[in-house]
Amino acid sequence: MNPLILHLKYEYWNMVCQGNKTHEYREYKPYWIKRIKEQKELILVPGYANCNSLDIHAKIKNISVIDYNDLPEYAKDEFENSEQHHFFDIEFEIK
Repeated sequence: MNPLILHLKYEYWNMVCQGNKTHEYREYKPYWIKRIKEQKELILVPGYANCNSLDIHAKIKNISVIDYNDLPEYAKDEFENSEQHHFFDIEFEIK
């Protein structure tokens, strides 16, 4: 199975690089349900850069579904206009 590729805003990608971010969040929608299911590996990409040397390879530790109220504040800001009430919480560890 190919790794799940997630594009991050540069500020969040930098947080991952600094070791301050070990969770990524995605809306609980059919698009993500079929992509996240049974994934074991993750590639985190800064923005939509076309430079593989910046990719961060990670192992997925856990995938859970959480309520909007359980999101950290920075993620709530990102999803404040979303119609979704549930989100994937993807916990990862950099390889």
